[in-house]
Amino acid sequence: MEDKSRVGTKWLEEEDNELKKELEEHKLDYEQIAIKHKRNVSGIEARVISHIIYPKYLNENIDLETLSNYYDIDINIIKRRIAKIEMKPMKERTKERTKEGLEGINQKLDIIIDLIKKLVKE
Repeated sequence: MEDKSRVGTKWLEEEDNELKKELEEHKLDYEQIAIKHKRNVSGIEARVISHIIYPKYLNENIDLETLSNYYDIDINIIKRRIAKIEMKPMKERTKERTKEGLEGINQKLDIIIDLIKKLVKE
């Protein structure tokens, strides 16, 4: 059975560098890379998309089809993962607004509780 002890753990900078080198040399397929890194294939692909393909797509204006062919990852998988990446900031903003809203409600509840306590004392 394959050792997948690094599945779900934070990627180290050294591991990212190894991954980039392995991909540039085109000597290993994703299954071999996954075994070497003790991760699963989908984790390797996700990392390639988020840390290699997506930056190239944004910063170097390389189209997704070209990147899909070069890195041998289905274009639909790339598009879904990029959509998740781009949704993340929106989710963070929503969480922040919800937190602010709850804090406002809690402050109002504290005021109401204080008023009730004063009324009960009178």
